[in-house]
Amino acid sequence: MTTIFEPLNPKRVFLLVVDPQEKLLNVMPEKEKVIKKIALVSQSAKILNIPIFLTTQYQKGIGPVVSELDDALAGISPIDKMEFNCFENEDVKLAFSEIYLSRDIMLVVGIEAHICVFQTVMGAIKYGFKPYIVGDAITSRNLADKDLAMARFAQMGVVVGSAEMAIYEMLKKAGTDEFKAILKHVVANS
Repeated sequence: MTTIFEPLNPKRVFLLVVDPQEKLLNVMPEKEKVIKKIALVSQSAKILNIPIFLTTQYQKGIGPVVSELDDALAGISPIDKMEFNCFENEDVKLAFSEIYLSRDIMLVVGIEAHICVFQTVMGAIKYGFKPYIVGDAITSRNLADKDLAMARFAQMGVVVGSAEMAIYEMLKKAGTDEFKAILKHVVANS
């Protein structure tokens, strides 16, 4: 069981952005919404000093990360992979090993919900991480597949919330410098 019973603590969280690539996102029914929510979560993670990891799936064939995320993911180099489960890629595992002892909660955004996101969540659990799915920042080409992935997440005890749920849970209160910095992104990406 991977359920998280305490509020998200940004000192224990890292963000994984899974495969937000042009050729994949262009065929997604929720493309614009998902891009906005990925941007919001990524910008918030930067403000809260949360490590961000970015993957691409066979970038040579599927293309680069969508340009709409250039600002939100500036300075973050994608780790290219062929594996659907990020935890089966040696470069990803090496990157995660740097934070393994200090951060155990993995916020997950990206595509596709029923393939790379789902298999990566299973890998995260195997390696002792607690995944938190940002439900409005993931999608699939077929929304029925996303729904089935969400049902499987629930069966596995994986926490699912929205971008704003996760962000405000980590902020804990209004009026802070972080709150003010994130608020402009919440408004822009609503």
